[in-house]
Amino acid sequence: MVDLASGPGYNPAQQAVIALLGRPDVSPTFPAGMAAELRDEMEEALGPVTHHLTSADPLWVSKHALTTIHDAERWLTIADGVQAMHH
Repeated sequence: MVDLASGPGYNPAQQAVIALLGRPDVSPTFPAGMAAELRDEMEEALGPVTHHLTSADPLWVSKHALTTIHDAERWLTIADGVQAMHH
């Protein structure tokens, strides 16, 4: 088996993530056009708020922001579970 974590082109941070989480022997493939379909779905879902966005001031969501949102959701879910146990 090839050690993918030390493969060419990976920086030390990427190597650490691959070593921690693992990586499949075969990279996944996605259907052609999937990215465009996902973009269309997101644009449709966000349609009601797009009047606030312009090409000069687009919406930008960083990985950090997504992580923060998902962490908050996780803690709220845990808190809801704890409250449910005490009622």
